[in-house]
Amino acid sequence: MRSKGIVITMKTAKDLPVIIEGGTIEFKKQGELKDILNQNPPKAYIEDHPFAKGVKYLPIGRVETLLDVLFQQWRVEIKSITLLAQSICCTVRLHYLNPITNEWSFHDGVGAVPLKTDKGFSAADLAHIKSDAVATGAPAAKAFAIKDAAEELGKLFGRDLNRKNTMSYFNLFESPKQQDDELQTRIDEALAGMRQIQTMPELQSFFIHLPKEIREAETVITAKNIAKDRIIKSNQVKGALNDN
Repeated sequence: MRSKGIVITMKTAKDLPVIIEGGTIEFKKQGELKDILNQNPPKAYIEDHPFAKGVKYLPIGRVETLLDVLFQQWRVEIKSITLLAQSICCTVRLHYLNPITNEWSFHDGVGAVPLKTDKGFSAADLAHIKSDAVATGAPAAKAFAIKDAAEELGKLFGRDLNRKNTMSYFNLFESPKQQDDELQTRIDEALAGMRQIQTMPELQSFFIHLPKEIREAETVITAKNIAKDRIIKSNQVKGALNDN
């Protein structure tokens, strides 16, 4: 169901499906964007690599969707496409507009795919390279290069998917008081949102889309119960009027 009118203050990657289905994303500080970029990607987005056995990756469609959602304005500049050891190699520059600073930045990426050949033959045997090897290989190499560049943005884009030794991300630039203030602000926003809800489906959708730390706040739970009682009483009144 499309979440019309719901503003999501994203705090975990679990909020992404809600955003993609139609919620409105909102970042207020660079630290909030960094927090999201350094979350693990949703498990549903991860697939097995088509060429490398035992390797996990994010398909290019997922990467492009994440770029659309988080940055909206981005573009790919192809720096080079070359033939290297019977493989097509592509180098790109991924430009993106930072939604907080409103400044353009970029990351470079490299991708390569082997030339397709007839079964059982090496790409060194030019007579058995398939006729569409370049037509299919060049776009594939470009896609891998875009993904390679996007990984520089953070864990959300698959940076640590195949790494054994990683470090947890934490924001050094926010004090505990700042974090508490931000949490209270988000709780206040949730309370205000629930006061505007008029139907049970809307209330249920709004509540389940809240981040876990907001849903578990006592004031939010109380507000949910108050909203539920208000909606039930309103429905009873409407039913009585209709009966008359």
